[in-house]
Amino acid sequence: MHKLDGKLVRWYRYGRDGRIKAAGFGVVLKQIDHVYSHQNQDLNTFEILIDGDIEIFTQRDFEIVEQEIDDDESKEK
Repeated sequence: MHKLDGKLVRWYRYGRDGRIKAAGFGVVLKQIDHVYSHQNQDLNTFEILIDGDIEIFTQRDFEIVEQEIDDDESKEK
């Protein structure tokens, strides 16, 4: 699994009926080990910084929105 530390993400919170009830943006601070994370990647937990507060999300409750760049476009050709 690739490292997510420092990535900009869009997080989601769901109601009991499965619909999204809140969403926003945050930055991944670090991954926290979860007992079942080796069996199911969706259960990996992460600390995400949101408006100055640290909140815990499972991997299935957020997605990376930061564009990943393979080549360094800042280099002069």
